[in-house]
Amino acid sequence: MNSKDEHANSIFNSSKFLAAPLELKCYAFFSAVITIFSVLLIFLPKINRAIVPITGWLPALGYMFGIYFIYALIFLKSMKANRIKFRTTLISFLIMHILFGLFNLLSYNGNNFSNPYLTISKWQPVWTILIPLFWIVLLLSSRVTRFCKLTEG
Repeated sequence: MNSKDEHANSIFNSSKFLAAPLELKCYAFFSAVITIFSVLLIFLPKINRAIVPITGWLPALGYMFGIYFIYALIFLKSMKANRIKFRTTLISFLIMHILFGLFNLLSYNGNNFSNPYLTISKWQPVWTILIPLFWIVLLLSSRVTRFCKLTEG
């Protein structure tokens, strides 16, 4: 087996995914689905206009940028310091999502001029604050922390 094949096997080894805590696997799946859905919204403007009051302008803000880091955390051989940095980066993207949601909520004065892109639903804090907060709590769980502290030889 040449080094190129070994590299591909080390990156896409399904046993690494199976060894990851359930929290990471669920977050990886959720991030991928939400990112794909957000990209599809570009081609579905009616649906986008209907959900933007609930999700905000960027439904995948905290997830899209973290996709690399979640899969790197699970699949790449790395020292524990790198895994902890990957997890910290994931959490920082989610915090950015929360801050953006708080900014929108606090700066909303009720004037939307019949424009769905300027409307904020009473449900928007669930998507922009509570769900990212839920993922942060899961990413800080003891099982994920133990996984991040593992080193591969």
